[in-house]
Amino acid sequence: MSAFASVSSVKALVKDMESSYLQCRDYGHAWKPVTAYREGSGFIRILGCANCETQKKQRLSRRGEMLSSSMVYPKGYLFHGVGRIAGEAKDVVRLASLQLELEV
Repeated sequence: MSAFASVSSVKALVKDMESSYLQCRDYGHAWKPVTAYREGSGFIRILGCANCETQKKQRLSRRGEMLSSSMVYPKGYLFHGVGRIAGEAKDVVRLASLQLELEV
């Protein structure tokens, strides 16, 4: 697998991608708090994307330092095996998202 996704592979994948997934990949996630609780001497905070249902779990110290962060994506969000989407491949995602806006 290449470190970066090819333009042709991303073009093929965005054709069937849900609109909320495309928009989050274009604009970024719209995080909202879901829950937070104490764990050990620190905290756990769960955030959810208001658009695509991705969840982010953050482990924070008692002073608020970010100790770790992990994501859980909904089925169909990730492009398995194509590599990082950047450069011209990211442009493909932006154009697909823009096309949705133009159709409204």
